[in-house]
This record gives sequence, C-alpha cells and structure tokens, in this order.
Amino acid sequence: MLEREEKEGRGGAKMTLSVLLAGRSKKQRHGRRNGQRLQEKALRVLSCHQNLDELLREVGSSVCKEVLLIPDNSGRESSELLLVSALQDQATALGLPVGILSARTAARNLEKISAESGQATLLKGEPREKLSCLLNTLKDLASQNAFSPSLFAQEMWKMQSPLTLDMAWHLHREGLLSLDELLENNPDTSALVDWLCRGLCLLCSETESSSLDSEHLGSLLTGLASVFLRHGFPKTSEPGKKSPRLSKIYCAVLGRMLAWLLDSVAKEKQEGSSSLKAAKSWLHVFTVSAYQGLVLPEALQDFFSQTLTQVLTYNPQLKVSDAIPLQREWSFARTNAVLALLYRKLFVPFKPEELVRHLQHVLETSEVNWHHVLSCVSTLLVCQSGAAPLIKDFLSHLLKKGFEDYDLESMMTAFLIARQAGLEGPAVFMPYAEWFKAPCVYCECLPRPGPA
Repeated sequence: MLEREEKEGRGGAKMTLSVLLAGRSKKQRHGRRNGQRLQEKALRVLSCHQNLDELLREVGSSVCKEVLLIPDNSGRESSELLLVSALQDQATALGLPVGILSARTAARNLEKISAESGQATLLKGEPREKLSCLLNTLKDLASQNAFSPSLFAQEMWKMQSPLTLDMAWHLHREGLLSLDELLENNPDTSALVDWLCRGLCLLCSETESSSLDSEHLGSLLTGLASVFLRHGFPKTSEPGKKSPRLSKIYCAVLGRMLAWLLDSVAKEKQEGSSSLKAAKSWLHVFTVSAYQGLVLPEALQDFFSQTLTQVLTYNPQLKVSDAIPLQREWSFARTNAVLALLYRKLFVPFKPEELVRHLQHVLETSEVNWHHVLSCVSTLLVCQSGAAPLIKDFLSHLLKKGFEDYDLESMMTAFLIARQAGLEGPAVFMPYAEWFKAPCVYCECLPRPGPA
C-alpha cells in the first residue's frame, strides 16, 4: 500500500510493468556500452605505456586478462588487439615495420627465458611456462599478420646467448619457425653443424640429471631426426624442394653423432658410466617404428644402410693378425651392450640375406674395423634366425675367390669370420675346427688339372 502511494505521488499516476522493464533494459544497455568504452580506453592507455617485452610474454596469460578486466569470452581477441596496437604505436615511433619490431622483441624475450633457465638444456618449471605463453602470443601475432618468421630467424642468430635446441624444436613443432628456415638464415654451415651436434649431445647427457622420461626424450630426438632424414635422404616421390645445403648439414650431423656414440663405446668400459648412458640415448633415433608416417621407408633404409657402413668402417686400426687374439672379447656375450643394441636396431629394416650381402660389399670395397665387423657377425648370428646358412654360403664364396684368384685377403677374411662364428657355440654355428675340417668346404673350389 505504501509503495503504491509513493509511486503515485512521484508520477501522479501508476507506473505500469512495461515501463519498469523498459527502464531496466535501458540501464543494462548503458552498462554494456560503458564497459566496452572502458575496455577500449584501458587498451589505449596500456598500449602506450606497457613494456613490450613484458607484454609479449604476459598477453596470453590469465594474469594479463585479470589486469585488463577482460572477460573470458572476449579475452583472447582483446589481448591480440592490445598487443598489435602496442606494436604499431612503438613501431611508428621508432620508424620500423611492425614485423621487424615484433621479431626483435620476441628474440629478446627468448634470450631472457634462456638466461633465466641457466645452463639447463631442457626448459622446466617457470621458464617453460614463460616460453609456452610467448609461443601462444606469437601465434596471435601471426594470425594478425604482425609476425615474420624469416625476420625472427635472422634476429635469433644475433642473440648473445645461443638459442637452445629445445627452444628451436618448440618453435618448429608449433609451426612458428621451421628448423629448415632457422638454419637457412645462418650462412655459416660449419657453425650450424657444431650447434646442432652440441645441442643433441647436451640433450642426451641431461637425461641423467633431469626428470625427463625416456619416452619424451625419444620423441624429441626422433622428431629432430625425422627433419634431418627428409632433407638428408630425399626421395623423388617426396613433394617439395630440397636444399642441397641443408642435406649436407643434416648428413654431417648424423655422421658426427654416430662417431660420438662409437667413440664413447670404445673409451668407456663401465656399462653404467654417465657418458655411455648419454650415448645410449642417441639410439632412440634408430627406432624404426617412431618414423611411421614421418619418413618414407626407402629413405629410412638408406639411412640405416649408410649408418651400418659407417659403423663397419669406422676408425680401422687393427690388422687381421692383431684381431685374432682379441676375437673372444668380441663375441655376442662380451660385446658392449650399447654397440650390440645399435646392431640390432640397424638390422630391423632388412632381411638376413640383405644384411649378409651388405657385409660382403663392405668387406670387398672398404678397409674395415675388425672389432665392429666381427662383433656384428656374432650379433647377426645370435639375433637373426636363418643367418647361419647365409654366413656359411658367404664363407664358401670367400674361399672360392681366394683359391681361384689367389686372393690371400679373401681367405684370411673367411678364416677370421668362421672362427668368430664358432665362438658363439654349436647351437649357433659349427666350431671353427669342425668347419675347417668339413669335407667339400673348399675342395670343389680348387682348379682341376687339365687332361694329360
């Protein structure tokens, strides 16, 4: 009753429900327009006074949204507007294109993140979160045509602290800057090979002191290796133009990393040593299944075949006479576990007969490392079913060649391989003495006398 009298007293008449609702709707529209104007003014003020370096790292974060009072449903769009507006204002003041300014600012931020992470090769904790936020922001800039990958690549090679391989891979994986484009923007081929090898060795070494699990490391290494293989072992059926310079770089890196692994195996006798564990991490790149859908099978076979050749011919020092007293140490049971695992991984894409043919080709055309050749033969016999008869046929071929061509080297090679095979026991291959005395091993190879 009292409320009715008060309303009648103000207007002199009763206020209808439609009038009351109309007034409420008008106030709501006013509130929304005021909120939009307030947000626009806040964006203008912040774009003039915000530190670009900090803005670039914070604009995609929830902290920045709270500062801007941006609601969740429009936060990302407003953040992009703020950043582009700030870049445009500062670029105009400096007389620079927006693309150059954004590239320089992003490079400075990466350098700061790298400095904050100290000596760590793999970013973790707060530096990793900052990098993630920065990458999201760069995606926003790219969507607004305010970010140039090529200019960004040029700026990164000017950094005082070198870019870590972990950072480079995140940029590549997020589609912001491919590893190919990054390398193409540095003309120093030798320096690039050094940088890639150093980064890969550090990645392998850090696994012992980090919380990075083996599966994550394997994915990271095979991801990088898949990029190397697409350029280093290109096939005509693959689309796209390949760079000869990148092919040279990637092949050099793969070769040097294999040499690093083989040197570690040769120097370290303790299976649990840190350097050997680090080298073992590189074996992830020889996991065939990890490349499915990433690398053509033919390119993968070429890589494995070339790697096997490099292993068999790496650093040849011993003569046949030097190898004989050491053969027992090169049996499968005594072969370094890392080296044996390397052989087994390299065997995967091939059939046993292909492996024996490859071994024959290498022995006939190159100077070999007898330690690697004979330990490879032992591993082949133990781990590949059906390899024993193929090795026997190969030995017969060597003896025939030796007697027909008076080739002493072929005969010595046959005796050495037969002796190595016999060390694996009768369940794998006949003993050396038994093979040597077996009838018709080489009698049929001897030239028959002509008619009297």
